[in-house]
Amino acid sequence: MEQTPFVREDLYRFEWLGAPRMTPDGTRFAYAKKTVASDRQGYRSEIFVADVATGISTPFTHGDHNDRIADISDEGIVLLSDRAGDTQAYLLPLAGGEARQITFIKGGVTDAAMSPGGGRLFVLLRIKEGEQVKYTSDAPEHLRQGGDHTDGTDSGTPLRHGGSSDADAKTQPTPYEVKRLSYKANGSGLWDGKYTQLATVDLVTSDARQLTDGPFHVQEFCCSPDGAKVAYTSKRDPDDRAFFRDLYVLDVATALSVKVSDSNLSLSAPVFSPDGREIACFGSDMEFAGATQTAVYIADIAMKSLSRLEPRDFAYELAASGMSDMRGHEHAPGPLFTADGAAVLAPYSAKGSVSLAFFYRDGRVGSVVQGDREVFTYDFSPRTGGIVFAATDPGNPNNLYYLEPDHVTERQFTATNEWLQERTLAPVTSFAVAGEDGQELQGWCMMPQQPAHGNKSEAAKTPVVLQVHGGPHAMYSYSFVFEFQLLAAAGFAVVYGNPRGSCGYGQAFVDACRGDYGGADYRDIMTILDSALAAWPTLDGDRIGVTGGSYGGFMTNWIVGHTNRFKAAVTQRSISNWISFNGVSDIGFYFTEWEMKWSSHQTPWTDIEKLWNHSPLKYVSAVETPLLILHGEDDLRCPIEQAEQLFVALRVLDKEVEFVRFPKSNHDLSRTGHPQLRVERYRYMTEWFERFV
Repeated sequence: MEQTPFVREDLYRFEWLGAPRMTPDGTRFAYAKKTVASDRQGYRSEIFVADVATGISTPFTHGDHNDRIADISDEGIVLLSDRAGDTQAYLLPLAGGEARQITFIKGGVTDAAMSPGGGRLFVLLRIKEGEQVKYTSDAPEHLRQGGDHTDGTDSGTPLRHGGSSDADAKTQPTPYEVKRLSYKANGSGLWDGKYTQLATVDLVTSDARQLTDGPFHVQEFCCSPDGAKVAYTSKRDPDDRAFFRDLYVLDVATALSVKVSDSNLSLSAPVFSPDGREIACFGSDMEFAGATQTAVYIADIAMKSLSRLEPRDFAYELAASGMSDMRGHEHAPGPLFTADGAAVLAPYSAKGSVSLAFFYRDGRVGSVVQGDREVFTYDFSPRTGGIVFAATDPGNPNNLYYLEPDHVTERQFTATNEWLQERTLAPVTSFAVAGEDGQELQGWCMMPQQPAHGNKSEAAKTPVVLQVHGGPHAMYSYSFVFEFQLLAAAGFAVVYGNPRGSCGYGQAFVDACRGDYGGADYRDIMTILDSALAAWPTLDGDRIGVTGGSYGGFMTNWIVGHTNRFKAAVTQRSISNWISFNGVSDIGFYFTEWEMKWSSHQTPWTDIEKLWNHSPLKYVSAVETPLLILHGEDDLRCPIEQAEQLFVALRVLDKEVEFVRFPKSNHDLSRTGHPQLRVERYRYMTEWFERFV
C-alpha cells in the first residue's frame, strides 16, 4: 500500500478508547469507543463488550450520542449517556438489548455505581445546599407527582419534584454574586452554587434518596463489597486555600458519615479491600505543593488510621502523568486490591513510560506491564488475576490489551485506527543528555519522511520545531501525538523532552522548577535542543521554531524574550503576566503561590517584583521572533487576557505578531475541543512555521 503524509482533516478519522471495565467474573470487559460525530460538531461514543476467551468484541450501543461506562455488575453495564438530554444513568443488560433509563434527575448525574447487593444505584448529582432535587418532565408519573419517595431501606433527605419557576427566572438577566475565591473553573464556567452530593436510586422505581448534604463536594466514591457502606473523598474545610481531601465512610442504612483521615492528606480514588475492612487511595501530603508525587495510602476503617505504602528503592510517582493531544480526562480507577489484599495494582510514571505494577505491603514492587509506551487506564479482575489496559506508543494512538492471569502473556484486543497504515508515520528516537549541572535529561526527536515546503533538494537540511509540554508537572512520554506527526508531515523535525519540573524522574526533579520558572528549566530545554542538533547533523540549526501550551506557552513566551535564535514561535493558552494571572485564573490564587515557592509571609503584594521578573511580558522589548498567539475565548485556567496583554504590547512595539481567538473553547481545546476548531488550530500553527521557518 502506498503511504501518504498526514493531513489535518485526519483528526476526523481517529478512534479513541475509554476506560475498560471488567465483569465481576473476569470473563469479559466493556469499553467505549469515541469518534468525531458525523456532522463534525462534536463527538459520539459507543459501547463494546469483549470476550476474554475468544477475543471477539461486540457492539452494544450505537447512535449520535455519548455513552460512558460508569460501572459493570452481574446486572449489566451502568452507562452515563446524554441520549435524553442531560446525562442520566442507564442499565444495559450484558445479554444485549436496549439500555433502560434508571435516573430521571433534573440536571443529570455525574457518576454512578451499582450496589454490590443489587437493587439500587449510587449516583453523584449536583444540588444546592438544603434544596431538594427535581425530576425531569419525562420521569415516571409517580416521581412527577412530588412527595417523599423511599425504597424502604435507605435514610437521608428525600428527593422531590419541583415546579417550573427556574424557566421563568432564566428569561431575566440576574447579577452574579461572588463571595468566595473558587467561584469559577475551566470547562464549567462560573460556579452555580451547587454541590456534588451522593444519592441512591431504586433500580425498579427510579425513586431516589439523597445521602449527603452540606456546603461541600463529594468528589469520588466506591461501594463496600456488601453494599452496606460507601467510601468517598471530600474537602470539608470552607477555606478555598485548603487543599486536603479527607476520606469518609458512609453507612447506607443511617446515612451517617464517619471521617477516617486527619485532614493532613489530599486523598482521591478510594477502593475497598475484598474483605471491606480497608480502603486504598491515591494521596499526597503536599509537602511540595502541586509538585508532590502521588503515593498510595491504606486506610484501616476501624482504627481510623492511614499508612503509606512504601515501595523499597522506588523513586517514581504512582500516577499516569503522560501527555498527548489524542485523549483527555479518561477515567482511571484507584489502586486495585489483589484477591488476598496483600497488594494493589497501580500505574507509575518513570522516564517517559507509564507502567503498571503490584505494590506489596512489605515494600516489594512487581512490575507487570512495562515498555516504551504509556498506559493511561486499566482494570483488574481479582477473581481471575487478568488485567485489561489501554496504552499508546509513538506509532499507536491507543489500543486495549489483556494481560493473562500468569502476568506474562499479553494479547492485543483491539485494532483501532487501522487507516493509519495509509499514512507515513515519522519515526521517533529517545535520547539522553546531561544538563548544566550533570542532571540527566531525556528527549525525543521525530524525523520527517519528506522534505519541508521550500526545500529545493533532498540534500537540504531539515528545519526543526521545538515543543515544550504543559503542566509543568507532567511529562512527554512514549505516546502518539498527532500534532507532532502533522509537523513531521510538513517536513519539520520535532524535538521535545522533559526539563526539570517534569514528572517521571523523582521528587527532587519534579520540584526543581518551582521558584525558578525561566531558569534551569529554560536551560534544560535549550540543552535538549542542542543535543538533538548535535546528534542529527541533518537538522538545520539556523531554521528552528518553538511552540508549547499552558506552561509550554509560558516557556515559549520566555524563550522569545531571552534569545533570538528561533525563526518563529507559536504560543498557546499561555501565561505572560504572573501579576494579573494571580487574580484572574481559576487556580491563580494558589497556583502562583505554589509555583513561586513562596513562604507563608510572602504574597503577590509583598513580592510583586518576583512575579514581574518571572513574567515574559517584562521582556517584550527584546522579542524579535515572529510570534503567533493562539488562545481559547473561554479559557479560565490561563484566561485570554494573558494573550491580549502580550499581543497589545508586541503590536505597540511594531513586532511581528498575530493573534487568533477560538470561540467557545477552554484550556482543553487541543485535547477535547470542538473538532473543527482543533483542525483550524493545526492549520494556523503549521502555516506559521511554513511561512517563517
